[in-house]
This record gives sequence, structure tokens and C-alpha cells, in this order.
Amino acid sequence: MVNKRRNLQHTPLSDPLRILLCLYDKGSVISLLNLLEVSNPTPSSPGMVCTLRLIELEGRASPLLIDHNKQLVSSVITKYRDIDVILRAFKNCGDARGKCLQLQAFTAISPKRSMYQDICAC
Repeated sequence: MVNKRRNLQHTPLSDPLRILLCLYDKGSVISLLNLLEVSNPTPSSPGMVCTLRLIELEGRASPLLIDHNKQLVSSVITKYRDIDVILRAFKNCGDARGKCLQLQAFTAISPKRSMYQDICAC
């Protein structure tokens, strides 16, 4: 019975709507920002967005999961320049909404075969 009520219809309005946005490149940023605009977070029904930038790991380096709210890894930013553009776009969207929208930004650099496990771990 509990699993049948785990949907938007039975969620209290005061609970934030949680959305996980996974991106492979900056081409999907505009459509994801439009999705956030349609969700229309308000003070009475806030939103919480977790963005996860997925990057395929090349070579024999070890996988990374970077929390951009806590740390900024400059070597990753210089190698993958579109990360900064993506982070700024979502930060501007969050700033425009004020306290109605909470944002968390992550970057996962991992092999393609384990990339989907990073989505579940986030």
C-alpha cells in the first residue's frame, strides 16, 4: 500500500519536488532549464534539483564524483570547459528563483559501464 502512494499526487505540497537532471553535454541544458521553469517552484511548494554531469573516463585514471557545492576541482574544469558553462546556467536559474529552488551540482567521471551506478548513488 505504501508503494502505491509514492507519487506526486500523494506528496504534501510543503515537501520539495526533487528532480535529478543528468547531462552528457551542454546541448541539453536549455531543455532541462525549461523543465525547471515548468515545474514552477514557489515558497509554498519548493523544488530541489540535483544536476549530475556525466563524463566518460578515458585511460586508467580512477573515477571521480565531484560535489561542486563543496569543492571546485580546477584541473577538471580546465579539461572539460563546458562544466563551468553548465554550472553557471543552473546557478543563474537558482538565483532567479531565490529560496524556492535548491540546487546541488555534481560531476561524475567514470567508465561508461559503471556510469549508471553513479546516477543511483547520487
